[in-house]
Amino acid sequence: MYRSVWLLTLFLLVDHCLVRTWAEGDWAHQVRELLSASRFSNSVWGVELLNINSGKVLFATNEHAQLKPASNQKLFCAAWALDQLDPKSRISTLLRVDGSIDHQGILHGDLRVIGGGDPTWGSDRDFTDATNQWTRLLGLIRAANIKKITGRLIGDISRTSGSRWGTNRLNSDLIHAYGAEISALNERENVVTIQVHPSTLNAPTRLVVQPISTYLIFTNRSSTVSTNHLSSPILLDRKPTSRLVRVDGTIPINSAPQSFQLSVPSPAEWFLHTLRKKLNEENIVVLGSNRVDSIKEEFSGSFITGTISSPSLSELTRVMLKESQNLYAECIFRFVGESLRDPLTTGSTSEHWATLKMTDWLGQRGIERSEILIEDGSGLSRGNRASAHAFVTLLRWSNGWRHRELFQSLLPAPGVDGTLKNRFKTFPMRHTLRAKTGSLNGVASLSGFMKSRQGDPLVFSVILNNHQPLNGKSAREEVDDLVELLGTWSPE
Repeated sequence: MYRSVWLLTLFLLVDHCLVRTWAEGDWAHQVRELLSASRFSNSVWGVELLNINSGKVLFATNEHAQLKPASNQKLFCAAWALDQLDPKSRISTLLRVDGSIDHQGILHGDLRVIGGGDPTWGSDRDFTDATNQWTRLLGLIRAANIKKITGRLIGDISRTSGSRWGTNRLNSDLIHAYGAEISALNERENVVTIQVHPSTLNAPTRLVVQPISTYLIFTNRSSTVSTNHLSSPILLDRKPTSRLVRVDGTIPINSAPQSFQLSVPSPAEWFLHTLRKKLNEENIVVLGSNRVDSIKEEFSGSFITGTISSPSLSELTRVMLKESQNLYAECIFRFVGESLRDPLTTGSTSEHWATLKMTDWLGQRGIERSEILIEDGSGLSRGNRASAHAFVTLLRWSNGWRHRELFQSLLPAPGVDGTLKNRFKTFPMRHTLRAKTGSLNGVASLSGFMKSRQGDPLVFSVILNNHQPLNGKSAREEVDDLVELLGTWSPE
């Protein structure tokens, strides 16, 4: 009898193990079947899924390959910045007087604004811990009793350095809002909005630019056509260093206006242009010209009249991660790089220091140099490379980090906010998913946290390169399908 019971128990155990192995094998088979579909014959996937509690890799393929990470790069930048500096850190902008102010309020000299890379000037974003920077700057000028400036308005951008066009970007990036130039002085995220309205038949279209400014010059060759006319798309073009914008194309009469966002060249000059306009509105006369300085200068008789601080680093990082905002990423990247600059070093840019320091920091978290190549903070550089394993390693490390809860709260949530607001609407485990998106032409990535149906905490990274939408699905949709399939993993 005992022998029979023992044999029955053994049979049930073996049967249970076989069923479990078959189930896990079936899930893995489905994943591999998706990845090996013929439409991906010219594509490259990098995938890793890991159970945080057990440390077990549940699925991986090509996980060590260096791929273009797109905006998943911002995960590296955010974790590095929050770990190296206090999340309450702020980027300061200084107001300095190079001269003297007499009893009549006349500044005999220059008014200098010294930027630190705060990307929020003029922004209409809702920050919880900051007031309008322009309001504070004008308040400092009034407090100094400045009513007239005989010298120049100087925009000092010497505190952070690096190409204002970033590294290894495409020329086609440079006029679009996502490729806005990077500066120590920024205004309205260095972007203008242009609405193209139809006017009367065969007449030029009507352009409405926000903010209203004479900084950009428009050549409008677009026209209004009848509704049955074969129209051509509205196109805006600007050379990277030029303020001249050419508008071409046609728009049907009585149609809705079309809206475009365009980057502005030379953000520090754009900042000074705005400053002069605001001083004029305050009836403060400026006799001198505008000038941008990229070299630190000190003058006898100079004095700082005040400091304007940005929202906290955690607030800036929230925008960077949730909205995948490239300008914020690059400003944070350079600000932290400059903050970590080794004493007595000269000749290297803030961007260069950030690249070195962030690479070293990632190495200290277990990420091999063979799996990353860092060129910027945003992921817009086409030279960045990272593996799925590198992101999983970072995310797994962050689970025991003192800023774990803050970090995860800054990531987009499906159906709630940011770049995941309209994604994963039917995914059963969407309420547990927090992840960073990434997208370039032919590239999509998604890395983050989720839980299994049994509550197991998982970290994952999915990177797709060289995608060609042969079946009509975008790279992003293919990545989402795979993540949903990974989310069906079960230990039973």
